[in-house]
Amino acid sequence: MSKPKLIFLFFLLATISIVVYDRFIDDPYQNYISEWHNRIIHHTAPAPTQYRILIPYLAEYLRNLTGGDLRYSYLFLKIFTTGLVAILLFYFASFWLNPIGCLFSVLIFFATLPLTFVWHFYQPMDLPNLLFFLLGYIFIVRNKDYLLYLLIPLAMLNRETAILLVLVYFFVRLEEKPLPVILGNSLLLGIIGLGVYFALRHLIGIKEYYSDAFYLKYNLSDPKAYLYSLLFLNLGLFISWVNWREKPKFFRRAMLFVPFFLAIHWSMTLMKEPRLLLPLGPLFWVLGIWENFPSLRIKTITETKTNYQFPMIFKITGYLILTGIFLIFLAWFYHFYSQLHLRNRWRQQKVENLLNEASIYLSMNNKPAAKSDLLIAEQLQPDSDEVNYQLGRFYYYYEYNLTRAKYYWEKCLQLNPDHHARPEILFYLSQIRPGQ
Repeated sequence: MSKPKLIFLFFLLATISIVVYDRFIDDPYQNYISEWHNRIIHHTAPAPTQYRILIPYLAEYLRNLTGGDLRYSYLFLKIFTTGLVAILLFYFASFWLNPIGCLFSVLIFFATLPLTFVWHFYQPMDLPNLLFFLLGYIFIVRNKDYLLYLLIPLAMLNRETAILLVLVYFFVRLEEKPLPVILGNSLLLGIIGLGVYFALRHLIGIKEYYSDAFYLKYNLSDPKAYLYSLLFLNLGLFISWVNWREKPKFFRRAMLFVPFFLAIHWSMTLMKEPRLLLPLGPLFWVLGIWENFPSLRIKTITETKTNYQFPMIFKITGYLILTGIFLIFLAWFYHFYSQLHLRNRWRQQKVENLLNEASIYLSMNNKPAAKSDLLIAEQLQPDSDEVNYQLGRFYYYYEYNLTRAKYYWEKCLQLNPDHHARPEILFYLSQIRPGQ
């Protein structure tokens, strides 16, 4: 099949997949998606979504450029990204598989893609994350390491897990170049990636995390986490580790980063969301086909030479030491992350409880108790758009104090111009005449 026909086929499949996704996943929540998008643009979204700015900013640019609907900006970006992933996956697989094997890889990608829609809400960053990892794999296979210096900072604007490409580079290049060179390049790539990570927090400000940040116990006890991982990684999940020495060199080295990837995700994310595994897909799918279908392998594989061989005991010991250092770093990072993004969590939970109590009191017509809870909530979080919204409602509906209602509602819209009750607030503000 000619290249133009393949490209047409891949984008056709991408369009079908994403249109189905848009209809059944995004369609019922367009108002909420628009609100989340606008909060990111205005820097009022919670962490970590607030710092994943690349795709929302591109969608905003497309909307302003075309004057069209935000929904279609996201739709275009998703279709374009999905089609590009299919093309690059075919190219990536071609280093080890014949054209039929490459098509098989793309088929597995499209067959697995609907699984990533499970437990999915406004996550336009995940397919681009796969795209960036796939580009990273290709650059490393093609010895275009210098392109990682452009790729990693760009990818960090999309999702912070792109920093793990540094580990892929380190493991694959080890023994190919002098150790000081590998360590120096890895350190520099890591510094650049982390520089983007901290620069975003400095420029945008520190935002509260929208959920918990430690899920290891939950994930270990959740059957869905195991089931979805099994289905997503499918062919390559177990077979990838069989006959290890016979595997192509790139996979033997690149797969060493998988435990580090899983350690982060199993401890700090919900693994019942299969989309999180997307960066691992190309490794497991292509290697699974290579192992299960020998007839689809190409006869000659061009691999970089190992010029600096280390004893096996040295490599095993070094890997274990690196794993230990990584786990210590992960524990420190969790503590740091909690202090940075969760320090006001108890206050947020207290405020949410107070708002719920106030609602219950109002349903019982106990206005003094409701007012007390709302005022305490204001003391705890005076800059909460929701607290100010609820106070505005209380003064408007229950105390008929239009001046106070106007004050709180205007403050609510100042804090969050895209508040979910914006139409209601604007309507009632228009009914309040000056001096009332």
